[in-house]
Amino acid sequence: MAEPAKYVLRDLPGVAELEDLLRRIAAEKNPAWTPLRDGLQDKIDRLSRSLFGITQEETDLPPPAFASGIIGFDARYEAWIDEFYDGEEPVDPAALGWDLNDAAGEELKCADYFYDQIVAAHKGLMGRLPGAQKSDAEIAKDSKEWEARLRAEAGKFKRGK
Repeated sequence: MAEPAKYVLRDLPGVAELEDLLRRIAAEKNPAWTPLRDGLQDKIDRLSRSLFGITQEETDLPPPAFASGIIGFDARYEAWIDEFYDGEEPVDPAALGWDLNDAAGEELKCADYFYDQIVAAHKGLMGRLPGAQKSDAEIAKDSKEWEARLRAEAGKFKRGK
């Protein structure tokens, strides 16, 4: 009997809403040009950052601390890409304890948007697994963003008088 998945993507906060949006987009007459796509990448990035502390785009290049002993960008980049493959095949999230399917067993439409973050976080390359504590850098960034929003709101309040 197979061991149950440690992480179930569909059960994570915000994933059901994103999946619903992607299904509505796919059902549109012209899914590539529907207004439902407006702001889609921002929604995906916000959800990714809340779940993994990183976005898919941030996994495109190795972080500065990765393989610091390797000289030359090309060699470091090749070593980085190799982390996402198991031989010739991409790393299988199921082998890492992830269930990327809906309740019916079909792969979630949003799964592709989180593959790189899952692998990077699971291997400890960057980001964090869902439920893990935020890093000091994430907490500091959140605090600065919170402070900026409060200052903006306070400025509106002062100007409104």
